[in-house]
Amino acid sequence: MVFDPFCGCATTLEAAHSLKRHRIGSDIAIHAIKRVATARLHDRLGLKEGVDFVIDGVPSTLEGAIDLWKRDPYHFQKWVVEEVDGFVTTKRGIDGRIYFGRSRKKLRSMVLEVKGGENVNISVVR
Repeated sequence: MVFDPFCGCATTLEAAHSLKRHRIGSDIAIHAIKRVATARLHDRLGLKEGVDFVIDGVPSTLEGAIDLWKRDPYHFQKWVVEEVDGFVTTKRGIDGRIYFGRSRKKLRSMVLEVKGGENVNISVVR
């Protein structure tokens, strides 16, 4: 059994798979887990979620999203940005951006700001 508590880009998980070892990976960063599952486990190794591997701890219901917000608002913001295929930013006041454009020469972006809690109103958004 191989356990990687900081699986990040899942290099260890891929190596364990090639050696036919049972493996468990975890990471505090939800975005790393989701990207790793897609890029490395699915695309590179041909594994299927729910059959060959399980992702746990990433919100998939409203209740899960609320729980994440209560436990860690910062990770909630990152999760929301990536749920809409945005890119997380570190600039203060901007949680992420979505890039789009008709051509490479005219790439544009939209700012993403995540707000949550019980008292969100227009003044918070402004």
